[in-house]
Amino acid sequence: QSQTKFGPGRYVYPFTLNLPENLPSSVEATCGMSRGRIKYKARVKINRKWSLDCTCEKIFEVYTCNDLNAMSSASPVERSIEKIPTSLGVSGPIQFTVSLSDDRCVPNQVVRFVARVKNDSCTTVNELRFRILQGFTFHVKSKREEITVSATDLFAVVNSVVEPGVEKFWKLQLKIPANMSVASLPNCNVIKVFWELRGEV
Repeated sequence: QSQTKFGPGRYVYPFTLNLPENLPSSVEATCGMSRGRIKYKARVKINRKWSLDCTCEKIFEVYTCNDLNAMSSASPVERSIEKIPTSLGVSGPIQFTVSLSDDRCVPNQVVRFVARVKNDSCTTVNELRFRILQGFTFHVKSKREEITVSATDLFAVVNSVVEPGVEKFWKLQLKIPANMSVASLPNCNVIKVFWELRGEV
C-alpha cells in the first residue's frame, strides 16, 4: 500500500509478486448455456491529483499441476453396473464391470484396464465401447451441474459380442490425449475438474 510520486516523464517500474501456494488453475469452461471460469489479473492504479485515477489491468494465467509424487499411493478402482433389457420374457441383468489397477493418470499415458461383461439376460450384447472424457462440475448453492469439454473418439472393442448366459472379459488400454488439461483446482469449492473412463454396452 506504499505510494510513490512521479514527476512528468516516462517511467518503468518493475515489480514482483509471490503467488500463494495451491491456487486453483485458470479455467475457462463453456458448454451451451453453462459457463464457469477462474481468472487472475494484476491491477495497477495511478492516483492523479485533481484528475481521475488511471487504472490498468492485465489478465494472466495460473497453472497448478497435479504432482503424482505428492498424491497418496496408487489405489485400484472398480465400478460395476447392471441393467435389465426390455423384453417380453423373463430376463436377468447384464452386469458390466471395469477395473483399473491405478487411479492416478497423466496426459499421454496409456491406461490399462479390465472390462468384464456377464450376460444373464435373453438379449445378445453386440458391442463394447469406451472413451475418455474430461469435464467440470459447477456447485452453486444447492445446485450442481456437470459439463463435458473434451472427449476421445469412441473405441469399439473387437469381438465383443456376448451371447445370453455367457461371461467374457478383455484386457484393454486407451491413451489419454496429450492435449487434455492437467489443471488442478485445489482450494476451490465451486468448480471441480474430473476425468472419466466411460464404457457402453
